[in-house]
Amino acid sequence: MEKENKNLSFNDYVSRFNVFLKQRKLSHTSERNAILRAIYQFDKHFTLEELLNYLKKNKYYVSRSTLYNNINLLLEAGLIYKYQFSNQDLPCYEKCLKENVHNHIYNIKTQEVIEFSDQRIEDIIHEIEQKYNIKVLQHNFVAYCEDNNN
Repeated sequence: MEKENKNLSFNDYVSRFNVFLKQRKLSHTSERNAILRAIYQFDKHFTLEELLNYLKKNKYYVSRSTLYNNINLLLEAGLIYKYQFSNQDLPCYEKCLKENVHNHIYNIKTQEVIEFSDQRIEDIIHEIEQKYNIKVLQHNFVAYCEDNNN
């Protein structure tokens, strides 16, 4: 059965983060909101340096330590994913909309990232869940490639 891929609105995204923060007895601050808003604006993978530059450019002043601390919270909340593609120096991040499961093909020469969805991968995950009596909370499929062109 094909899962519906629907994008969350920014308000849905904030709501999920607020639930997470409340469970941990943390407050929703203006800095957290600025970081969340900036991440939601990205339609591609981003580094923390790119995120920090975006925040500064848009006049959101967030310290580097605040950014790092909140990135860790967002990772824990399942609102972003962290990727370390093989030949990149810095990890990159991506907003995670659980309803929009996708995988990656990473071109090691061009560093291009291609996102794709394939129900067969989801079916394999489901089979693994059945076989081992587990619930997979997150998975990350990355195929590394290079162009066939010389």
